[in-house]
Amino acid sequence: MEKYAKLLAVFDRVSTIHSRTKTQKIFYVLKSLGFGVPERYEYRNFGPYSEDLASELRSLVNSEFLDETEVEGEEEEGGAAPYQRYDLSITPRGEGFLRGFEGQEPDFSAATRPMADLAEELDEYRPADLELIATLMFLQDQGYPEKNIVPTLKTLKPQFTNSEIDQARAIISDLRARFRRGD
Repeated sequence: MEKYAKLLAVFDRVSTIHSRTKTQKIFYVLKSLGFGVPERYEYRNFGPYSEDLASELRSLVNSEFLDETEVEGEEEEGGAAPYQRYDLSITPRGEGFLRGFEGQEPDFSAATRPMADLAEELDEYRPADLELIATLMFLQDQGYPEKNIVPTLKTLKPQFTNSEIDQARAIISDLRARFRRGD
């Protein structure tokens, strides 16, 4: 029950996360920074991915605690390629479950607030930025030597420029400084 309440606490704070991919990346960054995200991750086409998280999100949608809305549109950055995504947001039923859980566990809100606050901050990034950040963090977490991280990343994700990689590394450095494991 607590793992579902944690997920709902994030959606309660963020309101809507625009795409399943973005949701995966936000929760991976939270996990990498030491927040209580127990789901296992592996590397997939768009970076770190958790089948556990995907299953939990499906359960929350099926239980009508989260709403999943299909969105179709055109690519934002100059291309005319259409896209399809699934936005996730908390429902009134999910809010009721969360409030009930918070009532039974008085320390829950205070414990999950920093995680939800950071998720809200991460939600401001574009999905591609989160993909890059999460992939770099994944390589770091897997113990790749620092000198091999960027060459490995360029092999996995050749679409990212050196400037974008440098910017993502600065963001990660800031996040790791602000949210040290065990703090």
